[in-house]
Amino acid sequence: ALSPWDLLRAICSDYPGIELEIERVARRRDHQLIADAKARWVEQIDHALHANDFVHALDLLKSALSEFPADPELTAQERIAQKGAERSGEAVRRFAEAQALYAQNPIAGLEGLRSAYGLDSANLLIRASLIDALVQRASAIIDTDSTAAETLIKEMLAVEPGNVQARNLQRVLADKNQERGIQLALSNSRMLEEEGKIDDALREIDNGLTLV
Repeated sequence: ALSPWDLLRAICSDYPGIELEIERVARRRDHQLIADAKARWVEQIDHALHANDFVHALDLLKSALSEFPADPELTAQERIAQKGAERSGEAVRRFAEAQALYAQNPIAGLEGLRSAYGLDSANLLIRASLIDALVQRASAIIDTDSTAAETLIKEMLAVEPGNVQARNLQRVLADKNQERGIQLALSNSRMLEEEGKIDDALREIDNGLTLV
C-alpha cells in the first residue's frame, strides 16, 4: 500500500516544489508529535506537583528528561519537585521531633506540629496530629481562658473547616460565654438594686435575657 506521501507524489508529480512541500508538512507533523509528547509529560508532572507527590514527580521527570534532555520547562519542574521533596522531608523530621517533645511539653510539641504543618500542609498524618493537639489544648483551657481557646478553635477550622470536634468546641464555648454574660448581668443588676437604681437594674436584667 502506498503511504499518503507517496500518493501525493503520484497525484501531484508535476507540481513544482512538491518534494519541499511534503518535507515541510512532514517536519511540521513531527514537531507537533514531539510537542504533544512533551505536553503529556508536563501535564502528568504538574498533576503530581499539585498533589505534593514530589517523589512521583521526580520519577516522572527522570523519564521525561531522558526523552527531552535539558528541556527548560522540564528542568524548571525538576527544581520545583526537588525543593518540594526537601521541604516535605524537613516537615517529616520536624514532625518526628514534635511528637517526641509533645509527651514532655505539650505546648512546645504543639509549636513543632505547627512548624511541620507549615512546611507540608498536604501531609495527612501531620494535619491530623496538629488538629488532635489543638483539640486537646483548647479543651484543657476552655474553662479558664476562653479567648485563647477561641483562637485555637479558629486555627483548627482554618486547617480543616468541617472538623466536627472544632464545631463541638465552638458550641461549648458559645454556651459558656452566654452563661458568663448572664451571670455578669445578674451580678450588675444586684449591685444597681442595692444602690437604689431599680430602673437600671431592670435594664441590666433585660440585657442579660437577650443572651438567652
